[in-house]
Amino acid sequence: PLGMARASVTLLEPLPPIDVLEFTRELEGYNWEMLYRRASEQTNRSWADRSPAIQWIGLFRVAAQYSVTMDFQALRLLRAMLLYDSLAARLLPAIDIVREYRHFDRYRARRARLRIMNGVQRQMDKGFDQKAFIGLDRLANMADGLFARLKHILSIPMANFNSLMGKGSYAIFTLVKFTAQAIFVTGAALVLTWLAQSMFIGVRPPDIGILNRLLSNPWYQLLLLVLFIINTRTVLFNLDDVDVG
Repeated sequence: PLGMARASVTLLEPLPPIDVLEFTRELEGYNWEMLYRRASEQTNRSWADRSPAIQWIGLFRVAAQYSVTMDFQALRLLRAMLLYDSLAARLLPAIDIVREYRHFDRYRARRARLRIMNGVQRQMDKGFDQKAFIGLDRLANMADGLFARLKHILSIPMANFNSLMGKGSYAIFTLVKFTAQAIFVTGAALVLTWLAQSMFIGVRPPDIGILNRLLSNPWYQLLLLVLFIINTRTVLFNLDDVDVG
């Protein structure tokens, strides 16, 4: 619901000087109401309870409450979505919007995979032209430059003041370093996951589901475990050393 509310806010931009957090919170409330009504097991539900009508009507109400001027193209888009969603809910009472979206998601993934594979196959059939070789040469030169910079940075001697730190201070420093490493790894994994999702499924704003899938990924958990073991091992070695002075 929060991701849906943020996506709805982008349809109304640019926004006037309002409290965007409160505006998004009220949109999220309508989205939760829509999901609760969809999850209801009542058999005599109306078509409005089986469609996203509550979401779009809530968007209109909140926009009017905050005096947000809606672009005409966005208004036409919302009107079209409300019309065909309500029509589908009336024609097919057993329709499940989430299940249909997942079918569409897999369909888009198959189309993107076939498009990429067909493009690679066509390129291999007709061969590489001069522009392709120039691009590969530039990419190779860029890789050589990055490798040379990395080699130069690693060859510079670095001063190590860890021996002058107390054991407690060093343990706190290692904990802070591990936290920074975990945040960096999580951020990089989120960006890579969103880029892969946008490339193979379609461009769309990131949602909370990406973070949930990342946190439950065993490879991500294994990487954090390896970082934790490395930092813990360093702290244990430091605790075994004899204090200087």
